[in-house]
Amino acid sequence: MKVFIVFAALLAIVLCENTEQEANKKDKRGIVELNNGYEDYYYGNDYQHAQVTNHVTVTKKVAVPYPVAVEKQVPVAVKVPVPVHVEKQVPVVVEKKVPVYIEKKVPVHVDRPYPVPVKVPVKVPVYHKQVVEVPKPYPVTVEKAVPVYVKQPHYVQKTVETPVYVHESSAYGSPVSYEHKSLPTANHSVFEPRMAHFHSQNYDDDYLDVTVREEIQYQRSTIDSDSYVVAVVEFRPEQMTIPIEERTRIHLNEYSELIRSATAQAADIIVFPELTLNSLSDPVFVPEPSQHVIPCDDHGTILVTLSCLAREVQKYLVINLSEQFFVQHRAETVRYNTDVVFDRNGMVIARYRKYNLFKEPGTSITDAPELVTFDTDFGVRFGVFTCFDILFAAPTLQLVQQGLRDFVFPAFWTSEPPFLASTQIFESWAYAIDANLIVSGTNYALSGATGTGVFNGRNGALLAHFTGTPTRQLHTVTVPKKRISQHLYPRGAIPAVLNNQRPEPHRIPGAELERVVMGRDFLEQFTTMQLNPEWAEDTIEQIMCHGFFCCEFSISTRIKEPYPLTHYYRMTVFDGDRTFQGFADAHVSICGVIACRNESIASCGRLLLEASPYMEFTDITISGRFIANGTLAMPNTLDMAMYSLDADQYQFTSDVNYTDNYQTVTMKLNSPANHLQTFGIYAFNHKNFEFFNPIKLPAENPPSEDEHGNDDGAASLVDRPTNIILLLGAVLVSVLVRPSEILIF
Repeated sequence: MKVFIVFAALLAIVLCENTEQEANKKDKRGIVELNNGYEDYYYGNDYQHAQVTNHVTVTKKVAVPYPVAVEKQVPVAVKVPVPVHVEKQVPVVVEKKVPVYIEKKVPVHVDRPYPVPVKVPVKVPVYHKQVVEVPKPYPVTVEKAVPVYVKQPHYVQKTVETPVYVHESSAYGSPVSYEHKSLPTANHSVFEPRMAHFHSQNYDDDYLDVTVREEIQYQRSTIDSDSYVVAVVEFRPEQMTIPIEERTRIHLNEYSELIRSATAQAADIIVFPELTLNSLSDPVFVPEPSQHVIPCDDHGTILVTLSCLAREVQKYLVINLSEQFFVQHRAETVRYNTDVVFDRNGMVIARYRKYNLFKEPGTSITDAPELVTFDTDFGVRFGVFTCFDILFAAPTLQLVQQGLRDFVFPAFWTSEPPFLASTQIFESWAYAIDANLIVSGTNYALSGATGTGVFNGRNGALLAHFTGTPTRQLHTVTVPKKRISQHLYPRGAIPAVLNNQRPEPHRIPGAELERVVMGRDFLEQFTTMQLNPEWAEDTIEQIMCHGFFCCEFSISTRIKEPYPLTHYYRMTVFDGDRTFQGFADAHVSICGVIACRNESIASCGRLLLEASPYMEFTDITISGRFIANGTLAMPNTLDMAMYSLDADQYQFTSDVNYTDNYQTVTMKLNSPANHLQTFGIYAFNHKNFEFFNPIKLPAENPPSEDEHGNDDGAASLVDRPTNIILLLGAVLVSVLVRPSEILIF
């Protein structure tokens, strides 16, 4: 141990001595280097000639003979025993304010008040079913006595002059005359009440009407009459540019003049056209027919004036108007296109709301089609439908299924040649159903609207009026009644006509037909074939098909030389769905011959006003196989005056095969014609609708009559050979069932 201590001391002395020598060397070297380092700093200055004493402190490192532990302070993480709240930055959504447009309601001047439906959040019980308008009393200055009805007037017989028209044979070989002239007036016995002055009192100033006039009473039609008298109206409405209230007032005044006119005095019923009285902007309330309301006894709307007019002239009135109605289960007010029927006492006896609408924004329809009829005191039950309804099964054919054969029909029809011009389709429908169709049409050429008439089933038109001239005209026509048998007709057989004599048609010559802006069918989708004049010497036999639907054509023509070729004709076939400008669709089947202006299909269906001097059809026979159930096949003809051919100028039959559900429809031209625009078969197929319509040729022998001359309808349903067979069968059955009576018999 001692040795180790001595050895360590010696080692320390040696190390210290060496360290001291190195430090002395370093100190000396540092002083010299210091002087040399500042030499440049003082160069060129006067300070280098002065004696300067510098004191330098030298730090020496002394070696320690043993290592010394130096405590070093370093940061140490210390865990805190308590939680520390640390603020965490999160994104903050700052709401930015932007300008918002707020609709401010300001008062606007309205020319007239109009009803505004108010939706109630809760159900409110309604205690009054009928809207009642209470007039505000006001003083009235009476300057003179008011004439009133005398309960027991003194009747004096009077003779009234009435024009009677005579019809000459037309250039087409038929009794139709496109010109008429008046004969010497005939005398009709009527009665005139001397003091029957009329005062129509109305609390509405807009519709105040006071008249003092002589009233003439004609003999009414009765249940025992073979016919009844109707009046139809072709009416041009005022423009919509005038105030609505004034427009309605003008129309009502015109209605009044027509109803009171001498021409209408013989009529039992007067029918007015569609949309020619008021509008959606001034609808009226119409009472329920079941309430038996007579508005004339009430207070003032246009309904009151119409009711009073019906009572005054003692006639049935059929008026189309815009109706407002509050639907309770929806708590809203809606508007309907409505036909209203008044009886001779002014009572509302029928109300029909149009179901199939065409271009009528703002008008509503009922949840289901209404089947509306009304009875008259002359023994005829009428069905009611409006314009576009005629092309559909509901409600039109549903009324036919109920046995109706007399219909009133207000219309605003837009013509669409070559198959759907107004009087053309009206007469076609009436012929196929064998019904009396009473049509009053709106006259508005810019919309293609014109067409009024009375159509007597298989007898054709009793009256037809198609014109481009603005007109407000009333026509009176005597219509033969239809015999509706009490027996059930098998599979929709058609009843016979009461009066077998064919009435003489009267087609009023139209003027300015080029002003009527008509539509056009979609002929580019048809299968067509042009008739070439070179085929004139031969009979053209052709079968044409559109898909699986085919038609057979047999055509004979005659060429008149040396006239130039002015008319071109095409055979056409179509079967499929068509649209009516997007408002409705229907399935149609068509076979026909149509006229064209030139060889282009685009020229077909355009208006032609003159007969062809070049070519004449001597025979046309067209037949096709159509679906039977649900299909209404109709004859479809049109001449250059925009009228159908007379019923005796063609034959039309439909033979139904109930087993195969097909009907063979045939149409044949009876007499030569050079004035054809259309000749063919037009059929509507109503799917999922049970309906058959067989059409036979008229029987050569008239129906059997009893001793009083009344037709029992038997001969129109079963021919005489069939009766004999049935009689023999009945005898055979009686023999087999009761053989004991053979000897007695």
